[in-house]
Amino acid sequence: MPETKLRLQKIILWYIILSIIALYWANTIPQLLEAGPKPAPEIPIEKGRHPLLMAIGLGFFIAIPLSFCLFIAACVLVYKKQLRPIYKRNKLPDAQAIIYLEAAVICLLYIFFIGAVARFLPELWRWVVMLPLLLIFGYLRLRGLSMKKILIGTGFYCKKNILIECFYGVLGYFALIPILMVGFVLTIGLKKLNLVQGHPIGEKLLTADGPQLLSLFVMACVMAPIFEELIFRGLLYNYLRKSHSILISALLNGFIFAAIHPQGLGAIPLLTCIAINLSIIREWRGSLIPSMAAHAANNFTALAMSLLLFRFILN
Repeated sequence: MPETKLRLQKIILWYIILSIIALYWANTIPQLLEAGPKPAPEIPIEKGRHPLLMAIGLGFFIAIPLSFCLFIAACVLVYKKQLRPIYKRNKLPDAQAIIYLEAAVICLLYIFFIGAVARFLPELWRWVVMLPLLLIFGYLRLRGLSMKKILIGTGFYCKKNILIECFYGVLGYFALIPILMVGFVLTIGLKKLNLVQGHPIGEKLLTADGPQLLSLFVMACVMAPIFEELIFRGLLYNYLRKSHSILISALLNGFIFAAIHPQGLGAIPLLTCIAINLSIIREWRGSLIPSMAAHAANNFTALAMSLLLFRFILN
């Protein structure tokens, strides 16, 4: 009887997750169909700004080969078992392990409903309303998990200096760029089918003033990495890894992560690859801090490049 109850509970929780994804898509797909194919606009480049554009291009030209070298070196070290993951696999009984899935679903429901309200709030409050998500630790405690199990399970701990863990996170993100490029190529192909739309933050970058820009960077580079990593690489990944391999856990985790983002169906390959990289970093370091740092590095790079390109290089 307890096993039947637990199986039913799993079905209900996964049904809720799929329903949330369906609701996100129900909002995104009609917008893509209504917009129709958009021809790429011809944007003139201001005179005197070419050196900055060339510097960015040179930076990518140097960074990509270095990233591939790091990626190959890491693969060799893993093959020789000289680079081992620190992550401790969830060994809780099913009745306790499912509590992490419950917590992830609660967080996803909160984000979904607060997202519908946040558009009507001032810019500052849009990230302040995310703070109640930290109460999920209290929920885990009320459900009977010890604080030690919660911190290890969610990855909210740091065995070494926090700056060193952040460095490992950024290093891991840089080394895993080849995986990111696979998603990027697929997304570029799907963009031709008009299945990709811009992130709302990208549109705000074009007109935001100083305080608004600061708020956007805080939201994208501080709040989003903390709370999205808590939900996906903390709660959900910890639950998935109890029963599945690294590959299956990272793929499922990555797809759900990608599916609830507003960039459209075509962006799912790129966002999934980003999430897979973050899961690999979580597996490598055990702690959630490196994946938070990698997530922050990814968002900061995307925002900074967009800001430079559209507000300082292009007219």
